[in-house]
Amino acid sequence: MEFGLPKKNKKENTIEKYPTTGVITFLPTAEKLGRKMELNTFAKELLNLTDTNNQVSFSFAGNDIYIVNTSGLEGVSGLKINKSNTFTDKKQYEFIKNKLYNLKDEDTLELFFEQTTNEFNNNKVYKLVSQVLSSEYPIQEEYTSEQVDMLESDNLAKEIEVSSVEQLYNE
Repeated sequence: MEFGLPKKNKKENTIEKYPTTGVITFLPTAEKLGRKMELNTFAKELLNLTDTNNQVSFSFAGNDIYIVNTSGLEGVSGLKINKSNTFTDKKQYEFIKNKLYNLKDEDTLELFFEQTTNEFNNNKVYKLVSQVLSSEYPIQEEYTSEQVDMLESDNLAKEIEVSSVEQLYNE
């Protein structure tokens, strides 16, 4: 028996999509709303983030993106992670999602953590590797030549690796 007012936002138990892989998700945005990025639980563990140790920074080298825990470091700006494992930063969100990946607001971008040998102030640095989940076309391992023609006509061939497109045309 519970006494008092019921909790308004009772947290439901959810099953994570990637329980053993670090993932940062760039969520679709609605007009005039924040640009939200979300870390899954495993990514938070990999970065050694806690309630008080909760700041990350991105680093860019060409088209490569890296992420590191920068909590408590003087002179290093970072993005503060809230209790729901989300954070917002319009400039970095738009640079990553729109400039590097040329995606629309309604698309979802998942970047997977890949361990590197690099460290920054004794914190592990992770490279972020992409998987684009288009709002219009799901990602597939193999495409038929008809699907490639359709995607190219819609200017969405960027989502397919060049090697797989060349492989289809060589068949």
